[in-house]
Amino acid sequence: MSYLATKLVHLSLTNGMSQNSGVALIFMGITAVEFYQLFKFGEELGALGVSVAEKFGSNNEKGRAGFLYANFLMMWKYHYREQVPWYRSSLKFAMAAGDRIYASFNHLHLAVTMFFSGENLANTLAEAELCYSDIHAWSSSVDTNILIMSIIRTIKALQGHTFNKSAEEIFDGDDGFNDRHFITESCKQSSNPGVPMNWYDSFRMIPLVLYGHYEHAVAVGYMCIQGIHNHPCHRHTRMMLTMHSLAIIEKLRKEQLPQEMVDIYMDRVHKNQALLKVWAENSPINSSMWYTLIRAEIASLSNDIKACISLYEQAINEAREGGWFLELCICHEYAGAFYEGCGMKNIAYGLLKKAIGLYVHHGSYGKANHLTNKFSSLLSEFDDDRIELHEIGIQTDPIPFLGPQGSWSTSSMAPAVTTSEPFVSEVIPPVTTEQTLMTLDIVS
Repeated sequence: MSYLATKLVHLSLTNGMSQNSGVALIFMGITAVEFYQLFKFGEELGALGVSVAEKFGSNNEKGRAGFLYANFLMMWKYHYREQVPWYRSSLKFAMAAGDRIYASFNHLHLAVTMFFSGENLANTLAEAELCYSDIHAWSSSVDTNILIMSIIRTIKALQGHTFNKSAEEIFDGDDGFNDRHFITESCKQSSNPGVPMNWYDSFRMIPLVLYGHYEHAVAVGYMCIQGIHNHPCHRHTRMMLTMHSLAIIEKLRKEQLPQEMVDIYMDRVHKNQALLKVWAENSPINSSMWYTLIRAEIASLSNDIKACISLYEQAINEAREGGWFLELCICHEYAGAFYEGCGMKNIAYGLLKKAIGLYVHHGSYGKANHLTNKFSSLLSEFDDDRIELHEIGIQTDPIPFLGPQGSWSTSSMAPAVTTSEPFVSEVIPPVTTEQTLMTLDIVS
């Protein structure tokens, strides 16, 4: 593909532009990035390709050029969320041209970009399910079904709608979805199942690590790394490397392993860091917080407290400045866990309480519940909030029963205010009625 793209660009420069010259320029830009690490030059070639496609191409070429530039090259100059309007525009061009393949790619990556950019999970799930409905209605056998389903199941896992206490069932849920059956049937119809399954398992890494299934996550991560070359310039590959390193470090922290095994695992972490560093240096707004967080975690193994404090602070700031909401949640969680392990529990309480609140605002109710239960003792012991009780007869608040957000709500998803939780200002909405009853029974 790289040779053909370069050859077509050469012919276009010598004989004049054609409809496909713009797409060829973009593929040449992808080659410059992937094989020669020429990130700025690659992005410039891609931008030029889009301009050529707009001038000489039909709707078909415009839809493809917009998608390819946004997906592979735009991140080296712009924030990742800037891709959203490109996908929406390219989707319209692809649909107008009758190109269902690139239309599905555009719709898929629109949902992916919403997920990575930290959109509320409810909104992202609605877009992802609409995408799956459109793709499945067109063809039930295309690999894009596997790709979009990984987003749907990851979101449901974070929301608490899957069996997140089991690593093998992390994508299974009471909605009837069976992960093993889906994979078996989907792979039967795929001509190259290794490529979509690498994507699928990369997203699986997120709930595996966040729900503490480190052993399983380490094994899945090693499998994903073997096929990482099939997904050039794809953000999920670096997210997967970050999750893999977090899982390995947690495994080393919790288990007493022979030094030989420790060296093997740490060598993998450093290799992951080398891959992340390239992205962190050439697209810092989009990738630096991953690299910094792993540096902080590595430093925590050596008890270099001063370096840890600085690196965790830097990772949080980078996530905040870039507007990476899920990463901001994760950075607060891991920083809080570090301080808790060092015995600085007052600091840990503040960070963990904020992490829970961030997860709630993100729509990751299942993860918020998990974190609350994991640190329930700390959160209860250091909760200094004072709740003043007033008699009904002397109540002066004209609207005394508003929820924590200051508004009435009749939604079944609205959080029920309880005073026995370890924090008061933000209460996690129950995932299921059964879980709520169990919680109340434990508290009483």
